[in-house]
Amino acid sequence: MGKSNGGIRFWAARAALLAIVGAFGVAPAAHAAFGFSFFNADPSVENPGLLPTNPFYFLKNITRTVQRAMTTDPVNQANLELDILNQKAGELNKLQQVLDGSDENVKSATDLYGESIDRLSQDVAAINDTTATPAVSDLMTRIVKAELEHTVLFDESEASADAGLRDRLESLSDRLAGMTADAITKLDTPEALHARLDTLLGDQTNLEDDMMAARVLDRLQDKLGDAPSGTTVLLAHDRLMMRVIAKMEQDPSSVPNLFDQVPGDQVRTLVLLDEIREQLDNSDLKNTLAIVRQHLLDSMADAKSASKPEVQRMMDESDQLIQRAAAAGSGVKSATASSLVSHAKFNATQVSVSFDAGQYTDAAGQASLVLASLQDALVYYARADYDTLHGEIGGLKSSYDALAQRAADNNLNQDTASTTADQLDQAAQSIAKLSDLASGKINTDKVTPAFRNADLLLEQADVTIAGLIQQATDAAAAKLASEPLINRVLPFNQ
Repeated sequence: MGKSNGGIRFWAARAALLAIVGAFGVAPAAHAAFGFSFFNADPSVENPGLLPTNPFYFLKNITRTVQRAMTTDPVNQANLELDILNQKAGELNKLQQVLDGSDENVKSATDLYGESIDRLSQDVAAINDTTATPAVSDLMTRIVKAELEHTVLFDESEASADAGLRDRLESLSDRLAGMTADAITKLDTPEALHARLDTLLGDQTNLEDDMMAARVLDRLQDKLGDAPSGTTVLLAHDRLMMRVIAKMEQDPSSVPNLFDQVPGDQVRTLVLLDEIREQLDNSDLKNTLAIVRQHLLDSMADAKSASKPEVQRMMDESDQLIQRAAAAGSGVKSATASSLVSHAKFNATQVSVSFDAGQYTDAAGQASLVLASLQDALVYYARADYDTLHGEIGGLKSSYDALAQRAADNNLNQDTASTTADQLDQAAQSIAKLSDLASGKINTDKVTPAFRNADLLLEQADVTIAGLIQQATDAAAAKLASEPLINRVLPFNQ
C-alpha cells in the first residue's frame, strides 16, 4: 500500500511539473523565415514571455530546470538550450526597451544569457553525430541563424547602452561567435555550411540587413581563422559584398545616409565600408563612399568611439591576418594578392605610429584599410584552389538557373523586360568566360575579378527582377483598390 501511494505521489508530482512546463515552458522553435528586422525572427526572441523583473520569473527557471532534466538526447538538449538562449536574447532586448541601459536588471540579464551560451557549448560538445544526420543539420542551421540574429540584436542595443553595457554586449557577441565557430568546426562541413549560409542570407531584400550580415560574417570568420569553414565564411562574405554593391548601384542617392543607419560599433562599420570600397569598380560610387568614410571618421573622433582597446583589437587582428595570408599564399602566385599584403603591411606601420601617439581615430582608420586589404588578399588565395573555385562556379550556375526560371515565371523576357533579359545574357556569358578561365591552371589574378564580375551581374539581375515583380504587385493592388467593393470582396467576380 505504501508503494502504491508512493507511485501515486510520483505521478502526481510529475503531472504537476508537466503542467508547469505547459504553462511556462519554452515554446518549440519555429523555423520562420530569416530576417534582421525581427518581424520574422525566432518567435521566442520577439515574445520571450516573463522577464527577469517579474516576481514569477522563478517559475520560468523551474520550468527550464525540469525540461533540462527530462531531456536526455544530446541533440535535443542542444535544441532546448538554444530555445532558452533565444528567450534570453528576447528578455534582454525587452528589458533594455523598458529600462535605462545602465539598470542593473539589464546587466544581470546579460549574465543569464552568458550562462546559456556556456550550457549550449557543453551540449554541442557532447554530440557525436555530424550534419550528415538531419537532426544535427537542422540544429546547425538554427545555431548559425541565432548567431546572425542575436549579434545584430546586440549591435542595435549598443546604440542606447552605456559604456558598461556596451562592453557586456560586445563580450556576449564575441562568446556567441566563439560558440558558433566551435559548433561549425565540430559538427559541420564546409559544403554544408556554404548551403546553410546561402539559404539564411538568400532571402534578404533590405540593403541595411545585408550590411549587418556582412559584419556578423566578419566576426565569425575571425573565430574560424584559417580552418576550411573559415574560407567558406570568407567567400560567403565576398559574395555578399557583390549583393551590397548591386543594391547601392540601384539607388546611389541613398548611400550617403546608409552608414548612419547601421547601428552598433562604428569601428566595425568603418571596416565594412572599406571592405566595400576595396571591391568597387564604380568610380562615382567609390567617390561617394570616400566622402562617407571621412564623415564617419569625423563622427568617431567627436564621439571618441575608437578607444585604445578597440584599436589594439584591430592591430591584433591585422597581425593574425598577415600570418594567415602568408600561410594561404604559400605556393600561390598572385601579383594582386602580394600587392595587397605589401600595402597592408605598410599601413600597419602607420597604425603603430598613430597608436603610440594616442591618435586612436587615425589609427582605427588606417587599421581598417589594413584589414580590408588583407581580407581581399585572402579571397584571391582562396580562389586559387581548384575544388573551392569550381564549387563556387557551380553555385553561380545554380543562381543563374534560378533567376532565369524566376524571370520566365513572371513573363520577363526580351519583349517585356529587355534590361532583365540583357543582364541575364551578360551573366551567362560571364559565367561561361569564368568556366573557361577555370578549366586549366588557375590564374587567380584573372579568375577572381571574373568571378566577382559574374556574381555582380547576377546580383544586378536579381535586384532588377525583384523590382519589376514588386512593381507588378503594387500595380495589381492599386487596380484592385480602385474596383467596386463587390469585386474586391468577391475575387471570383474579377
